[in-house]
Amino acid sequence: MAVPSLTGTAFLLSPLVFAAIAGLLLRRNPLRLTELKFRWIGLLWAAAALAFVRYTDPDWLPHWSRAYDGLAVLGAAWTLGACWVVLNLSGRDAGMRTGLVTLWTGFTLNFLTIALNRGVMPYSASAARLAGFTQQGPAVVGHAELNRGHLLPWLADIVPVPVIAKVVSVGDLLMIAGLVVVLVSGMARKQP
Repeated sequence: MAVPSLTGTAFLLSPLVFAAIAGLLLRRNPLRLTELKFRWIGLLWAAAALAFVRYTDPDWLPHWSRAYDGLAVLGAAWTLGACWVVLNLSGRDAGMRTGLVTLWTGFTLNFLTIALNRGVMPYSASAARLAGFTQQGPAVVGHAELNRGHLLPWLADIVPVPVIAKVVSVGDLLMIAGLVVVLVSGMARKQP
């Protein structure tokens, strides 16, 4: 059974750090985030739960849902996430809409890359070495070393991030940017 790594957790928390820094630089009030309301938040939690199930790959999952590294489970998570974004676009300011659409674009690029590569996100071995990986370890669910047969290699995990020993994709970077914009927009003063 694969378990999400600590570096993955650091990666997931990075938008909070970047948003806090941007909020301070822009003199935004982080307490405004407590006033931020999203519709259908359950969709987002369900999508996150499905993604967690896919990456932990429990033995109790039915065979059909485990095929192609859990592509069906990931597709359901993408659908729920996309619905959540669409349901939260109306009535938002331009900054918030920009952040939500950027977030959607990032996870859509990742899903498209994974779907076209039969359930795996290819990663660059050379980028992994630059990120600090010194030897090949057990494969993480849903990942495979990039080769000539993979589609959309420019959208694969090819960007090394040595600080957290992670290799990320353009989609990952767009998701972080989108979340930062959403959070910084949420810190803005309300218009009278």
